[in-house]
Amino acid sequence: MWVSLGRNRGDELGATNTAAILNSLDDELDRILENWTKTLLNNLEYPMTYANITELLHEDDKTVIQSFMESKELPKPIDGNFVQTLKTVLADLQKVPVKKSELLKIVSNLEPSTPENLKRAISDFVDTLTRGKDIDKVRILLE
Repeated sequence: MWVSLGRNRGDELGATNTAAILNSLDDELDRILENWTKTLLNNLEYPMTYANITELLHEDDKTVIQSFMESKELPKPIDGNFVQTLKTVLADLQKVPVKKSELLKIVSNLEPSTPENLKRAISDFVDTLTRGKDIDKVRILLE
């Protein structure tokens, strides 16, 4: 009768090979993460994208992205807000500048009016500004 008192040499080699494979995969994941981080940072530093950060984001979202850009490290954990903010910034957002004086002129030209008339005048003005553009990607900036 044969009794094994421990692992045999084959088991030890298998464990060693498994550990080496896991270490190799871990290194590969680190390289992928590093490359993605660099790619995101490069894209965020592109002038048009950077303009989107400074002009189109709310202050709290701007802070999240600027912290990432300064630290050059992805936040831990990566939350949904960070991902959504990246999507917003990296999407092809279209900036539509509007002078405050233009908006004031639209409102000033109205006689005393009902709230509905005022809403309609502003809505018509916005429709004119955004005609032919993807509404979901438009950001109106008052200058």
